[in-house]
Amino acid sequence: MPSRFFVEPPITEDTIELVDAEAHHLLHVLRAKTGDVIALFDGTGREFEGEVGRLRRSSVEVFVRSHQVVDRESPRKLVVGVALPKGDRQRWLIEKLVELGVAECVPLETSRGVAQPEGGTLEKLRRAVIEASKQCGRNRLMAISTPLAWSDFVVSAPVDAIRRAAHPPALWPTSGSHSGADPRTVPRTTTEDKTDDKTDDRTNEKANERGQERAPQKALEKTDEEAKEHTDEGSGETRNTATVARVANRDSGESLGEFLDAVRLTSPETPVFAAVGPEGGFSADEIATALHAGWRLVGLGRRILRIETAAMALATAVIAACDSQ
Repeated sequence: MPSRFFVEPPITEDTIELVDAEAHHLLHVLRAKTGDVIALFDGTGREFEGEVGRLRRSSVEVFVRSHQVVDRESPRKLVVGVALPKGDRQRWLIEKLVELGVAECVPLETSRGVAQPEGGTLEKLRRAVIEASKQCGRNRLMAISTPLAWSDFVVSAPVDAIRRAAHPPALWPTSGSHSGADPRTVPRTTTEDKTDDKTDDRTNEKANERGQERAPQKALEKTDEEAKEHTDEGSGETRNTATVARVANRDSGESLGEFLDAVRLTSPETPVFAAVGPEGGFSADEIATALHAGWRLVGLGRRILRIETAAMALATAVIAACDSQ
């Protein structure tokens, strides 16, 4: 396969000129010669055969010989909203989303986000899209939008789209509790619990009088060990078994497998919007915002994933499900 070069704006003439990074690559990396055959694409889905003409100091003349439509896109539009990680992990993530076939990446502004790409950073990421497209053979560029606040991204997704936000199942709200309260901070003792506690105390007093064994505590308060809190490394999220018990009703979300079943059962014309939060995860208020807008949550397993791992896992699974339709 000939080396590929991106041309902007779209190709309409029989002769075009490569400049800037593309010309530098052809001149100084590949050391092209007049008559060499190269491949061109302009982001419209077409692929062109070009022949190198005159070589200049910082530009290359190319004769356009033929073209054809070569479609290597996913049959379904996948938009990934992601609170971008820091440093070089941003570029790596963008490259992989391009390779996987994501149609658009939306950088998210979230309460726990640590990196907000602007100006020159966005331009570098868009250049990374071009480089990744040259490598993987895509003839349409993955779009990178300007950063959006989480609330704006949530409402930007069409109501008929499949909309999912990745979130650890242990932190899903219980049935009817989409008020934004973080389940890790909800007191375990309610009015009903206090009534039950008094009943248990009276039962235990009578049991002591008879020399019988004390009545067991309620399921959520079985032992200190069962309610022991722990923190998942790298996530900043604290969990406990009482929380897990309270989220047994999963009307707020679904497993990855259930999510993919929903994708397979809908038309390829139905777009998919998937969201991945920052290192600390989405806040309870952000989850409530999504749920009230009609989004659902999706779990990605028992382990806490890095931002780029979660985004790639979602994209890979969705693209694979779409390609199998």
